[in-house]
Amino acid sequence: MNIKKNTTYEAFALSVVHKNYNKLFKKNMIKKLEIKNGVEKLNLKTKILIFLILFLLFEYLNYKFWSNYTVQTPIIIKLQPPIIKRNKGYPYRQPTKNPQKTAKFGQILASQHRVENRQEFRPELEAIYIYFGKDITAYAIAMAESGLNCKRKSNTSDYGLMQIHLPLHQWRFDKFSGKWDDCFDNVKVAYEIYKEQKWQPWSVYKNKRYLDYLEQAKLLVDSYFEGR
Repeated sequence: MNIKKNTTYEAFALSVVHKNYNKLFKKNMIKKLEIKNGVEKLNLKTKILIFLILFLLFEYLNYKFWSNYTVQTPIIIKLQPPIIKRNKGYPYRQPTKNPQKTAKFGQILASQHRVENRQEFRPELEAIYIYFGKDITAYAIAMAESGLNCKRKSNTSDYGLMQIHLPLHQWRFDKFSGKWDDCFDNVKVAYEIYKEQKWQPWSVYKNKRYLDYLEQAKLLVDSYFEGR
């Protein structure tokens, strides 16, 4: 009789232990699944965050690079005749159409076998000549805008010889690391704007004030560039 009671108690105890074990096992499995799902969600958020950070970094570096550089063809093929007629006064070489950009004060130039002392070098006039030649309108606009002063600043954020509006055109200087107070850089940017919009962006052209300087500009150009 005692033996049967003992076996019954043991069976009952084992069933209770088994049920409790199953409950604990299920709870642990549920917790593990919840933790695993939470980790997966966290990893997804982390991946998205990393992607956004890398994307923004790439866009910033891309902007900094292409704001200073541009693409151009590495090879330029130019055809020219093998024999050309020699101009008088240049017995050994053909003259260049581009004026000298780096001339100095009192520079000595060779012209038709004679050495002459040149007049005072004026960078503001030379800069305009490189890009606009003897276009009197360009000189008159420069005189009306800045008085031919390469360092001129205005209250309307216009700078330099041609009074470039920097809030709109600073990026043009950044493309070639140019400076607004450099006569040649300033006129270079002005020429880019001119090719796109002609003289319309300049207020002195719109209000016709440049017309007051045309005669003076013509006299200046004729005297300074005499013989060119």
